[in-house]
Amino acid sequence: MKYVVFQHEATGQMEIRLTLAPTTHKQLAQEVAPFGLKPVSAGFARFLPDGRFEACGRSTSLGLAPHADDARLLSAFYTHTIKQAESS
Repeated sequence: MKYVVFQHEATGQMEIRLTLAPTTHKQLAQEVAPFGLKPVSAGFARFLPDGRFEACGRSTSLGLAPHADDARLLSAFYTHTIKQAESS
């Protein structure tokens, strides 16, 4: 699964986007560029059997690699999403 981590240029807030769609990291970034989001890291997310994520590879279209904290960010995003789904 491809992912890109963005930082909002005005607020500094971080946001992550994941996709299984047949698209490039660059195309994913272009979709949110009008909203002031700048890509800061990118790669591929792999779900591990123990429930964590691994950030691997690199985005050739953006020229970005995973950041050291991306695996933690992906895991936190996944956990938050599951909790939201369970409460609805």
